Amino acid sequence: FADDLVLLSDSWHGMKHNLDVLAEFCGLTGLRVQGKKCFGFLLSPNPNSKTRALWCNHCVPWSIAGEGVSMLKKNETTKYLGMQVGPRGGIKRPDLRRKIGEWLQKVGRAPLSPAQKFWLTRTHVLPRLIYQAVHGDVLATSLRQVDRDIRGHVKRWLGLPLSTCNGFLYASVKDGGLGLQQLEKMVSAIQAKTLFHLLQADDAVVRDLAMGRYGLDGFARRWRNAGGEDILRPSLPCEFSDLVDSDSSEDGVAPPTVVKTAWRVPAEWRAEAFANWAAKEVQGVGIAGFKGSPESNSWLKEINGAACTWLPRALQVRASVNRTGEFLARGRRKMDTSCRACPGRLESSSHILGMCRATRRERIERHDWVCDKVQAMGERLGWSVHRERTFHFVGGRRLRPDMVLVKGKQAHVVDVTVRYEGVRDVLREACIEKRRIYTVLIPVLRRYFGVNRVKVWGFPVGARGQWHRDNGRCLTALGCSRAGARKIGRKICRGVLMRSAGIMRRFLGNG
Repeated sequence: FADDLVLLSDSWHGMKHNLDVLAEFCGLTGLRVQGKKCFGFLLSPNPNSKTRALWCNHCVPWSIAGEGVSMLKKNETTKYLGMQVGPRGGIKRPDLRRKIGEWLQKVGRAPLSPAQKFWLTRTHVLPRLIYQAVHGDVLATSLRQVDRDIRGHVKRWLGLPLSTCNGFLYASVKDGGLGLQQLEKMVSAIQAKTLFHLLQADDAVVRDLAMGRYGLDGFARRWRNAGGEDILRPSLPCEFSDLVDSDSSEDGVAPPTVVKTAWRVPAEWRAEAFANWAAKEVQGVGIAGFKGSPESNSWLKEINGAACTWLPRALQVRASVNRTGEFLARGRRKMDTSCRACPGRLESSSHILGMCRATRRERIERHDWVCDKVQAMGERLGWSVHRERTFHFVGGRRLRPDMVLVKGKQAHVVDVTVRYEGVRDVLREACIEKRRIYTVLIPVLRRYFGVNRVKVWGFPVGARGQWHRDNGRCLTALGCSRAGARKIGRKICRGVLMRSAGIMRRFLGNG
């Protein structure tokens, strides 16, 4: 089976010869040509025109193996390698906005969960669109409109308000974003890279064609559309007229060669999207701590076609776009923003997930769930776990850490806390605070349990699923492997986030 063959010639008779050679080759190799699926056209100059107009198919139609070749009219096109190609203009620029609109409507009507619709769009729909956008030379303005349409559908599927920061959608999954493709940046970068290599091709004909159609200005424009700065744009040969074919020489002097330069990426647009997200005064609060944290962001990788019915609520918590009083009052100065359960307090995500009296019981359950996970891990490793044991001091002072793990002559004090990620270092400060509080227990525990070594650990976890690095060190100090510690960290972050989403849903559903 052979397909997608293209034959070129500078005359009708030359093409007739090429077709005869192809027919003979197919006959010798056992292949058969289907003339009905073959298309062609002939462009020839019109001697009567003063504007260099071309005739289209001013000739007798060709035939191959006795079957006629379908001749394309001037305004007709045929599909070749996924693109529409015709006599007028070559590759036809596709109408991506109409096409993506139809595809997204079909995805939206499908009986799928929001997570499945998003996964289908990101994994299958957009890559199919990128190919056509790159080879169809779609303009950046059109790509910007397509990106806007895609964002609207995605936000509606996932239950995100339209005011959700676009950086949350485009940031990398490893940094806590959704990893959606931004066509304006991605397609422009691919176009710039393709043109960059064409302008430095070894074949002089290819270089001249690329220079004549696009030029250096075309490359510079695509570089800027991809987010690159002019000062960082890689240099290209400016004088193509002096370049001759390598097989020729003049006066015995070797022809000049193209001095190729290395390609560089115009811009790290996903990193820029994350930076824009983290810079937001409200939605970007505490987001910097999620950057590059595999434990904190592993749940985003679960968007792989599974139902994930809890995903929209978790995304709202992570992006801080829940319909709280603070969120709804933006731009409305006279609107009451006090908490519906705690009059006089601002009803914000941090208040609901960290301080509100109406959610106290659920917050305690969330805290105890984390303790249960750490306790189960310690017991599997042979530690004796003492939960919430009270230790008395002279003067009436008492301390009650969440857990004391004892094995042999060593003990570890682990105190869990769940904090809202209001600032970047909130978990580090919470860890230091816990260590300072429970360090005074070291001599008491040595006498009480008869151990020689006591280590105090703070175990802070973010209410939106952020993982503190010292938590992994705590787990490995208890004997857990690094891989096991990462696995437990992923489970804890995912579980805390899901429980925070449940707290938020039940609280806002009561109003």
